[in-house]
Amino acid sequence: MFHSHQQLPTLLVAFLLLILGAVGCAKQSSPEGGPYDMTPPRVVRCTPEMGSTNVTSHRVRITFDEYIQLERGEDKIIYSPPQRIPPKALVNQKQLVITYQDSLIANTTYTINFNRAIKDYNEGNYIEQYVYAFSTGDYLDTMQVAGLVLDAYTLQPVPRILAGIYATPLPADTLDRPMTRMTYTDDQGHFTLQNVRDGAYYAIALVDMDRSYSYNAPNESFAITTDSFRTEVVHGSAFIPAKETKVDSLRNAPDSLQSAVDSLGASADSLLTKEAAPTTATDSTATSADSVSPYVYLPNDLVLLLTRPKTNIIRLERLTRRDSMSLMATFTEPLDTLPQLTILSPSYLTSTTSYYPDLSTDRKSLVYWLSPHDSLARDSVVVAFAYPTTDSIGSPINKLDTMTLQAPRVHAAKAKASPKKRPKIAAPQTATDSLTLTSDSTALADPKNDLKAITILSLDNINKETTRDSLWISYDMPILGIDTTLVQLAKLVDSVPQPISCQLRPDSIRRCRWLVDFAKEPGTTYRLMVDTAAITGLYGGVSAPAQKDLKIASETELGSLSVTLTGHPTDSPLYVYLLSSKEEILATAQPDSAGLVTFTELAPGAYFLKLYVDLNSNGTWDGGVYPATPPEPVRYLPQTVNVQARFATEQTWAYDGTPLAEQRPKELEGDKQAEEDGNRAKPETQKRDLNVEYAQRMRERYGKRWNPTDRERKIMGLPSREEERLARERGEEMEIGAPPKEQEKGQDNKQSKPQTQPLGTGSGSPLRTNPTQTNPSTTRQSAGQLQNRSQKVSR
Repeated sequence: MFHSHQQLPTLLVAFLLLILGAVGCAKQSSPEGGPYDMTPPRVVRCTPEMGSTNVTSHRVRITFDEYIQLERGEDKIIYSPPQRIPPKALVNQKQLVITYQDSLIANTTYTINFNRAIKDYNEGNYIEQYVYAFSTGDYLDTMQVAGLVLDAYTLQPVPRILAGIYATPLPADTLDRPMTRMTYTDDQGHFTLQNVRDGAYYAIALVDMDRSYSYNAPNESFAITTDSFRTEVVHGSAFIPAKETKVDSLRNAPDSLQSAVDSLGASADSLLTKEAAPTTATDSTATSADSVSPYVYLPNDLVLLLTRPKTNIIRLERLTRRDSMSLMATFTEPLDTLPQLTILSPSYLTSTTSYYPDLSTDRKSLVYWLSPHDSLARDSVVVAFAYPTTDSIGSPINKLDTMTLQAPRVHAAKAKASPKKRPKIAAPQTATDSLTLTSDSTALADPKNDLKAITILSLDNINKETTRDSLWISYDMPILGIDTTLVQLAKLVDSVPQPISCQLRPDSIRRCRWLVDFAKEPGTTYRLMVDTAAITGLYGGVSAPAQKDLKIASETELGSLSVTLTGHPTDSPLYVYLLSSKEEILATAQPDSAGLVTFTELAPGAYFLKLYVDLNSNGTWDGGVYPATPPEPVRYLPQTVNVQARFATEQTWAYDGTPLAEQRPKELEGDKQAEEDGNRAKPETQKRDLNVEYAQRMRERYGKRWNPTDRERKIMGLPSREEERLARERGEEMEIGAPPKEQEKGQDNKQSKPQTQPLGTGSGSPLRTNPTQTNPSTTRQSAGQLQNRSQKVSR
């Protein structure tokens, strides 16, 4: 009892404090707990100091203003020059310790590029563009090399891959030697190499699969400059950029990082035209991030075109006897040439007329239909199969395989199943034992099904319902012949069929279909009628009747597109692609001697244009060959072309009228391969600014009554209460937490609108056009021309 009376006042006091605390919390805290911490860690001090010279210590200590964590440091952190034994990176609360295991090279500038590896412990805010540098000699190298990595075929920026340099002359053992300086491209494909020694270099980028910092595997994507360049620093008045590309990431960086980068005389952005002055190693606070000095580091406009390894490696996936009457070969990629099949046994199939090849529409599978024979269902088939394939580097080769293919067996229970469930396999059923049967013929698998269906096909591409459309008669077995008296083609005139002539021709590689060839007129509907028993199939049976109408659009329903190329190479073949928004190739054409390309009978809609120069005249686009052969040039018209019905659209396309980085239209869907490369490099997703969303919710909830404290304003990056009061006294309208107004887009990227002229409406009437030169409104130098501004050094 004594203890109970003694505990009662204590419990009462605790209960009262709990109530008071709840009331206090209800009055003081915001409904959502206040703004979010979006600030990355800040550097407090470094030992040795940033930009130090004559360093002998193998240990670097970097202290931050909060607890940190290191995310995949062994993958993200890049040490330049590369180390034979990787340095160790350890985190101890607010301190990061880097210990070099190798001996330090004399008179050398060392850099540590952290590449978003450093994050705060609680919120995961990572530091952008933090590079620490020191020198073992009397001076710190301060030159820079900046550029952009684009996919050579799609011209899309390639994010988060390795970019670096080799000193000239290009070493013969680059396959084994790591790069001199390295970094990763950012999310837009830009890169900047800082603290580079003045000299001549080649730039290279690659998807480094084995983290060797060198191109040493044929399955690695790579890009390399064909000409060397020399680093230089010029006065801003002597440098006139073709376009100002200013994405100053330092404005959003912590102050300590700003001074750290400024101590190197380096900009954190990769393609900045913002000027930066050369500084000495001791000038660590001479320049603020927002100041402008009269110097520019060159080159700052390199464009590296990434060649991806050939993924279309042709492999034979399987060669099977799918039933007793047919063999099926399946490949990983579409075939350009047919394989050669030789049947070695049984002897009654050794003749080349004993089988019929049938290539699938996607050209990835091939069926060999075997001539019927009474004993085929019981015999194995021995074949020699010679087929095209490719070696490990994508070069075409031929391969010969010999194999024995057994006739398939069917369980007796399945043979007694209903016709819908019964397997359709070839040759009459013959019992071999109580459990299994040899396969039955497709024609005899369902005796009740006397009529074999016919399918009449037409095109399903850009030529659909145009005079280039076609009709095909398709059967489920090889067609030996068609009775032309049982096939009729008619033209519908006022819904009345009027017979017209046509020709029936077998397809040499698709033996299960025949082409119905006839002349087509715009604005006309045709009807194909196939009567019963018109087709003679390889395995017998009676074909069912079929009918299909084909409507050809009139000239008033379609349009055309004429493209005039200017400034394009004329010493090699050039191919122009007409693309859909999914970058599907709808049509291909070559320009005439005047650079004119015409696409006719186009359905109204939006189209895109792309071209490539076929330097080796092999009829296909080829990437680069390491190290000296560049990829074949690719260009995009940087705008959508809208084709209207009844109009002839004219478009002028300057080959180098727009920089490569700006050519690919934004309306085209993303490149899956670039996304895969990005995932392989494990880039971080752009982090949302949660405070913007928080401020918007507070404004919606409280309106103008919402007035955050100065501490909350500092966290959110908003002006203080005093700054807000002074701004209002000056008559400036300020809405706390309002999202920034979207800036008006400049006119730089505007392209000239294509000229359209009405089409003639009469059948066979010419297009009424008034050709007008439609040069782009803004003329810019190409990225290649920009690169020529830097000094070239022969290989």
